[in-house]
Amino acid sequence: MESTHWRLQLNNALQKSYGVTALTWEQNQLGPQHAGRWEAVALIRYTPYGKGQGSTMGEAKEAAARIAYDTLLVELARGKMI
Repeated sequence: MESTHWRLQLNNALQKSYGVTALTWEQNQLGPQHAGRWEAVALIRYTPYGKGQGSTMGEAKEAAARIAYDTLLVELARGKMI
């Protein structure tokens, strides 16, 4: 498993340009509590940027943050402001 800390990188990138409130999360538990999975959506200014799943809420948020971070970098490189 990677140790990249995608949530931290995403948070740092957003705070520099957009402040501390730009990133919010939606998270849901899927399936039964004893054997469920988690789904998380990273929202940047209320727009979904990444969706991930994992066996824990933390894993789901990391997966979503990685997708959101990559998407954000592509949009910023294209000059698109969020």
